[in-house]
Amino acid sequence: VWGADGGMHVTWLLPPALPEASLLQRALLERGVAVYSLADGPATCVAEVADAERVLFLGYPCLDDARLERALDLIGEVVRV
Repeated sequence: VWGADGGMHVTWLLPPALPEASLLQRALLERGVAVYSLADGPATCVAEVADAERVLFLGYPCLDDARLERALDLIGEVVRV
């Protein structure tokens, strides 16, 4: 994960054991959590990325602590499946 100092989102380079970003994006959206793949995101990634399908953007500026914790819990549930 990088980009936390930017203040609007963090960038998550998915480990090989997880599905591609677009699949996780869909699974999370079904649970009410909006994350964005590099292809679909409103942000850009300036770092060189070997595989764009391994990158997710997690935005957080509009979330209070409770909603952020709930979203992180749901992300955890999805990636453990």
